[in-house]
Amino acid sequence: MDIDPQALQASRDNAERNQLDDSRLLLEYPERLGQGRFEVVVANILAGPLIELAAEIADRVAPGGRLALSGILAAQADSVLDAYRDQGLRMAPPQEKEGWVLLSGERPAA
Repeated sequence: MDIDPQALQASRDNAERNQLDDSRLLLEYPERLGQGRFEVVVANILAGPLIELAAEIADRVAPGGRLALSGILAAQADSVLDAYRDQGLRMAPPQEKEGWVLLSGERPAA
């Protein structure tokens, strides 16, 4: 989800270039998303918004589902990890590359 129409279009274009079928990727404005939970949730935004939106983003992860977070500087990883652990997600150790990290986790199955 995104509030920027250009970001949604860029994601659609990237999915098409990578031959990802439209039925496997939901790209939508937040207000059109409803209350659904998903097997995979990906967020690529800065640490501040990731922390601020932790409850909303984490709530979208279905039981047994996975989460991937990026756009995070290595020095900010612990704060983001704590925010998502507080939401009941099991978070893996950060994967760092050139000062940026990928955080991944999962919601325990019901």
